[in-house]
Amino acid sequence: MKLLVCDVEGTIFKPHMIKDSEHASYIWTAIAASLGGRAEREEIDSQRKWRQGAYGERNTGKAYYSWVEASVQIHTKYGLSKPLLDSIIRDAVYVDGVREFFARLDRSKYIPVLISGGLQNLSRKACDDLGIAPDDSYAACEYFFDQNGKVLSDLALLNSSNFFGKYEIVQLALRKHGLGSSDWVFIGDGINDVSIAQKAPLAIAVDPIPQLREVAHDSVGDFRELMLKEELIAEHGFFAAECSFDEAESECLALLEKAKAVPEAAATIVAEQLFTMEVAKGRVSHQVGNLRLPELEVRAMERATCASSKVYLMNGQLSGIIDLLQYGEFMLGCLNEVTGGINLPSAFLQPFYNAEEIMLNVCFVMQASMEDLVSFIEEKHNPAFGRLTRNDLIQQLAKPALQVVLRDYQRMRNMSAHGCRFISTDVIRALVQRTYESIQRMELLVRPKE
Repeated sequence: MKLLVCDVEGTIFKPHMIKDSEHASYIWTAIAASLGGRAEREEIDSQRKWRQGAYGERNTGKAYYSWVEASVQIHTKYGLSKPLLDSIIRDAVYVDGVREFFARLDRSKYIPVLISGGLQNLSRKACDDLGIAPDDSYAACEYFFDQNGKVLSDLALLNSSNFFGKYEIVQLALRKHGLGSSDWVFIGDGINDVSIAQKAPLAIAVDPIPQLREVAHDSVGDFRELMLKEELIAEHGFFAAECSFDEAESECLALLEKAKAVPEAAATIVAEQLFTMEVAKGRVSHQVGNLRLPELEVRAMERATCASSKVYLMNGQLSGIIDLLQYGEFMLGCLNEVTGGINLPSAFLQPFYNAEEIMLNVCFVMQASMEDLVSFIEEKHNPAFGRLTRNDLIQQLAKPALQVVLRDYQRMRNMSAHGCRFISTDVIRALVQRTYESIQRMELLVRPKE
């Protein structure tokens, strides 16, 4: 089994260009064009600032995150609405051959994964149409809207899934699915794909820019041309036995429904039976079952023990991640069945955020030098460990891209912990998925190699 990792804009969907812009994507430029001339000019200006390094060092996750923040502000300022975004996504055109390629992809050999520097809202269209599990789709931003169709800008999920951040997400997905470091193939088109293509065991460029063409193992004009490369297709086993497009598309849709369902370990629920803990455990196992988090908690406790004889006071802050995730899934699952999917208070996300915070504590203990850890425990007299702010912990972590993702977590946690805000089940699932991704990122930071 391997991952088939695909860029989205320019690779899956045809790009969109606005006049005087040097940057072609689809979603960012299409939104700007739809919001009018002023929005277009601000979009072009933000691109200029990006090229000049105004958001930080170019080609870094942190800088791209800052650029996305600026874009969210532009969209909100000029009145992006749900109907407008839905129409833009509805009009998105696939690159020639995309639907056929994914319909024929051998799912017994390949797990398709999407990594985009654009909007998750657009990537979900590809998930729905191409049979890709939604939790195998990563994007730089996701928009949610209120009942009047206005952007909930404080709920816009931001990510560092661009430039060098893309390879880190590949590592997360490999670990999540229990695959080895070489078990993946990459397909992309643009400048932000060069770095990940250089690391891929096989990189295929679709209508690429020159820089990507130079480093890719193969280049094609579109997916139809890719499917005509019989030797490449056969060598890497992309397709199963020959079948018609209609048959392949039907199989693709069936796989999509299976991907959307509860993981196999918890696939069956008797009619009218309440959500079970086994189903909750299956969902958690699907996300983090390969990370061996209990083992990591024990190692963190052992390391902290070496730093202080008073370590028993830290027990509650270095264990229980899996239990909290299972409890959160069980609670949300039961509520969803009983209430029929009505909006829920954001406070019900608390178990997930608590699990993420424990992982943050574990990550800090495992990353800090022994000297710093001893000094920290002694200076804080140990019981004050819990009073170290989340921002303090985040700043201790080495990777800027991880820092920005966790900063987003902190913002979301504050939203749920300090008020009673009712949010839709779709938003809740997206926030829960972000919790899993943050935990996966921190685990990768602590244990980068098996």
